[in-house]
Amino acid sequence: VGMSDGSMEPTQEDGSQIALDFDNAREYIERAKEIRLHESRAQLEAFKLGLAAVVPVQLFSLFTEKELEVLICGQAEMDTSLLKQCTEYEGVKPDDDHVEYFWEVLEEMTSEQRTEFLRFAW
Repeated sequence: VGMSDGSMEPTQEDGSQIALDFDNAREYIERAKEIRLHESRAQLEAFKLGLAAVVPVQLFSLFTEKELEVLICGQAEMDTSLLKQCTEYEGVKPDDDHVEYFWEVLEEMTSEQRTEFLRFAW
């Protein structure tokens, strides 16, 4: 199984010698899924221990993962003016009416709406 760092992890002993076919595909997928799901377990445990040294672990259950992300990382703010400066135009000019309308609408959006828009457009 290909890991996040580019290395390969066998799903079983001598797994590279076993041909993958319809009969063993489900078992392979299950093993591959388990390997990938648990590849970061040690790092996550270390993070949890470090965070628990500062914040009582019992408080974690009071928040959703999104709320914890905002508490730990802060609210992500997209700088529309910076994005505008870095934008390269093809087939249109920055001062075209529809381009200016686009930037006006983007600036009127909430931070969350801009984030969702960028996820969609990317």
